Amino acid sequence: MRLRRPVLVGYDKSEASRRALLYAAGLARRMRRQLLVVHVAPACAGEAVVTAYPAPGGAQMAPLLWLIDEVSKLADINDVSVYLAQLCGRRGRSLHHVAAWVHAEALVLGAPQHRWHQVFGSLPAWLVRRARCPVITVP
Repeated sequence: MRLRRPVLVGYDKSEASRRALLYAAGLARRMRRQLLVVHVAPACAGEAVVTAYPAPGGAQMAPLLWLIDEVSKLADINDVSVYLAQLCGRRGRSLHHVAAWVHAEALVLGAPQHRWHQVFGSLPAWLVRRARCPVITVP
């Protein structure tokens, strides 16, 4: 699996991240880039999983079955090479490291829904200050 400057999207099952997935899929298609869908769990059993879509069978794919289902239902991924990843850890740091590792063309996130993010800051704001690629926040 070789990722070359993909459009990276953070996905967490929220309505905002669903809109971000739709936007990122369209952006990847228009830019002729790969799409990397990343879910970061705060704590999970097992190791990080990364695979191409559609995923080959096997027990290691079990943690990604829900993500495979979500991507196939939500996004128009015709003519787009899609990769899926599930990581464990802190969302901001994980997305930042993945974006740097794959030299992401863009990092797409859903806008935070909680009002307290306006006071204490948000994940997109944190990533804007640190990422070396454009960070796109989809409302």
